[in-house]
Amino acid sequence: RSIDLTLPAIKLLAVNMPPNEVRLAYQKVNGLRFEFTAEERNMLLRQGEASIREEVQSLGIYDDARTNAEAFFKTMLARIGYEDITIRFESDEKE
Repeated sequence: RSIDLTLPAIKLLAVNMPPNEVRLAYQKVNGLRFEFTAEERNMLLRQGEASIREEVQSLGIYDDARTNAEAFFKTMLARIGYEDITIRFESDEKE
């Protein structure tokens, strides 16, 4: 038995960096500067999320998602008796 499966385009659904799970690794403060305020930390989180969205393609996230989805569906379909399995993806959505 054979099957040709076309999956939807790979897309980034969400970037969620919960503020309560972000830890400050290093902060050097001199006499002219106070520690980061909550507003500044939130701004930095938003910048980090925006950076991830901009760099998602070069980080290999889409490639990893495609590889993982293909492996998952090939394994699942093979277990139910398909031998000739072709997996395709619709054109990738660009953010």
